[in-house]
Amino acid sequence: MPKSLPNPLQKAALWLLNQLIPPSCLLCAAPHNNDIALICGPCRDDLPYISNPCYQCGLPLPAESSSATVCGQCLKQPPPFKHCLVPLGYATPVDSLIAAFKYRKQLTNGRLLSQLLLTEICRHYADESLPEIIVPVPLHWRRQLRRGYNQSQCVASYLGAQLSIPVQLRRIRRIRRTPAQQGLNKPQRQRNLKHAFTVRKPFNGETIALVDDVMTTGATCAEISRELLKAGAGEVHIWALARTPVRH
Repeated sequence: MPKSLPNPLQKAALWLLNQLIPPSCLLCAAPHNNDIALICGPCRDDLPYISNPCYQCGLPLPAESSSATVCGQCLKQPPPFKHCLVPLGYATPVDSLIAAFKYRKQLTNGRLLSQLLLTEICRHYADESLPEIIVPVPLHWRRQLRRGYNQSQCVASYLGAQLSIPVQLRRIRRIRRTPAQQGLNKPQRQRNLKHAFTVRKPFNGETIALVDDVMTTGATCAEISRELLKAGAGEVHIWALARTPVRH
């Protein structure tokens, strides 16, 4: 579970700093009184949360299916991962926050989104065991060298520190430099990712949390999950910041 809040001395220092420089909301720039949150309450409430998601793939279920937990597609053709936890839809302003985090080094955006994901993780796993290992979706080394960092590693490291779960940044490698996934449909993405990943060291039945930034068709997470399971993982849970609408 998450680490404790700042100690009294840290709280006092935060209070003094906030008197001198009041915190402002990352989205609307309005000042607010919460010395830890990065956005104000109204902006947090207005985010495009996913309600009634499919337990396996994370896509929103139809309103009339309020009693269902798994969508028809997952019942018909279950993905290799057992569970998908994604709190937000990939819509305004989440799409802009992620783009700036991913391509323009706006790491504060990543911290905000990671906090929102952490809140959902704590709520969901309140009565369940957390995964034993966190693994981020890897970038090819050339792409990571050009970008300077892997945004999924940033999220994974934050979650691991808060949840006291070991994060294994290099347990799985991207060995084939594939073209960008944007604009490809699900079958094209699956073909694009074939044999793109390898696991460097076998597992021993552990439950793995695979961390990604945006889940679109699920092709990347599915391909990595297959490799993790082949390498001995017990089951794979997907933790992602946002989910796009389904694409065929």
